[in-house]
Amino acid sequence: MGLSKRDQSTNHFAFIRGLGFRASTIAMPSASRYDTPMRRPQLPCLLLATLILVSCGERAADVVNPKKYEKEGVVFLHPGNWTIENESHEAGFHHVTVESPGDALVVVQAFEQTAAVSLKEYAEGFSAATAKQLPMGKMDGHQFAELPDQGGWQRLQETLTMHLVGTKIPHTRFYYARDFGENRCFVLCQVSTEDLSRVQEGFAQIVKSTLVK
Repeated sequence: MGLSKRDQSTNHFAFIRGLGFRASTIAMPSASRYDTPMRRPQLPCLLLATLILVSCGERAADVVNPKKYEKEGVVFLHPGNWTIENESHEAGFHHVTVESPGDALVVVQAFEQTAAVSLKEYAEGFSAATAKQLPMGKMDGHQFAELPDQGGWQRLQETLTMHLVGTKIPHTRFYYARDFGENRCFVLCQVSTEDLSRVQEGFAQIVKSTLVK
């Protein structure tokens, strides 16, 4: 039996439990009207602090020699020099995190359509949660822009600035959503803006090849 809408909305945060270092910086959207005091998860401050690890010598995505991920009905290709770091699966929910050698991060999630939020809710919830729970510095200047649908995917772009010890670090996030039968798939891509050109082909490879069976 699948998860209820309340349970799956809570899972936008809950997937963080047990994840590794950098992936744990991602606080997924949680619609407050679905949360309960007992189930509202919190991100460890030590893990959130890894958001500050940016611009660490990003290498170009190796899209010529891709690797294939295929588990529990979720399939995609990712650059050969990127790695699968964390994954989890339970009834009606699948999560996997892909990391580059630098600071780029991709999160692929699949939910039952009846329990999934819209792309706008997903993006705004993620952005608000991350900014609120950042243990040091701050994020501001959040700007969202709708992008034309592409290849069956709905798209949004977010630009923002992280302030840390007097330094401004621009970031870019891309959010994607697509329905596959009874499932809705979300893909989140995040990187410091100065490294975007090095990883953009990697982001595109993952998104274009993603399927939920």
